[in-house]
Amino acid sequence: RRQRGPSWRPEGRARTWARRHGVTCPVLFLQNGLRVCAPLGPAAYEGIESVVNFNVVYDAEAGSWLLSQSPAEASLVLDGRRPAARALAAHLAATRVEAKVEDDFYAVQCGKLLMNLTNAVNALSGEYIAPMLMQAPYRLVLAASITEAQAVYAASGVTPKAAHPRDATLLRWFVALLRSPQFFFAATVGRKLKGRGAGHTSMAQDLMSHRVPTEIDFLNGEIVRLGRAHNVPTPVNERLIELVKQAEAANTGSPRINGEDLAKAVGLSLGGRGGRGAGAVVLVATLAAVAALAMRGPAAQS
Repeated sequence: RRQRGPSWRPEGRARTWARRHGVTCPVLFLQNGLRVCAPLGPAAYEGIESVVNFNVVYDAEAGSWLLSQSPAEASLVLDGRRPAARALAAHLAATRVEAKVEDDFYAVQCGKLLMNLTNAVNALSGEYIAPMLMQAPYRLVLAASITEAQAVYAASGVTPKAAHPRDATLLRWFVALLRSPQFFFAATVGRKLKGRGAGHTSMAQDLMSHRVPTEIDFLNGEIVRLGRAHNVPTPVNERLIELVKQAEAANTGSPRINGEDLAKAVGLSLGGRGGRGAGAVVLVATLAAVAALAMRGPAAQS
């Protein structure tokens, strides 16, 4: 088993590289989350954070890593507040993945983090992304996690921004879609999950490959940190962190917690799940008006 240890984290690796090789050139960090470079402190190089707006999955048969969507739907967003970001983005223009610079970078990070809260749920489930999202209990846990994050952002005065314009509507309506009736979710989002049937999020891949610790502190951990700073409770995210850290300590792969048990573990009631009853009719009427636009973009990236 590969125990990453503290040196796995970006700041640990960056310090090691800088010390060993005398690094002074700009360093691009391909890690989603918030404050990725903050633990670095003073450094001899310029650290540039980025938003990785695509997912990579391992194809066991081919023995290679593949994008889980077309390159046209994949993008990389660099922190425009950093002096070297534009030159680096221009250099990356030769790749098949779109690279751009965003001055309102923190808002984009916050928007991407909402979608990346999928990672912990997927890691704990052990399911492929598509089958997991087709199960209402997992969706309700994810919706609760995102709702806490939205409350934290509101309290801190942040308006999350999509990494790409095509993702804006999906970002706005994602929680409503997650809480929509099963038939509605399957008819709208379900068809966009093609190509992700055999894919896991990065955190799930790490647990399954015994690469720990995971990125949980950069994702759900940041929501909890901000919640405490602004007196906003985040019990669902706190519990998800506890469960992931328990899995890290065991280092035996995903704990493969089923949806009902995971919902119970984070304190959710599944009574009336799937949006049955009169409320479901109202919800469907509302969502139907935005479904076509929302589904233009890819499903949650990881």
